[in-house]
Amino acid sequence: DGRYLAAAGGENKLGHLRVWDLSTSKVEISREFAGEELRAVAFSPASTSIATAGANGGLWEGTFPAGVQLMATKGHAKAATALVY
Repeated sequence: DGRYLAAAGGENKLGHLRVWDLSTSKVEISREFAGEELRAVAFSPASTSIATAGANGGLWEGTFPAGVQLMATKGHAKAATALVY
């Protein structure tokens, strides 16, 4: 909806997820992922959850904007490089 900006990345097996409210420049979510450099991030169509995909095949989903974990898995054998709801 254009109100938030999400960025995911990482290095040395430490992933970072940041989500900013563009109207206030406030960081709404700041989360680290040990052992999982992040490669993709996506909002759900209704903007009620957010998901990440990582270089080690891990997937994570959390509520938005609170960032409370809903699901985490190491389901893929190779890096996940894209994510779509």
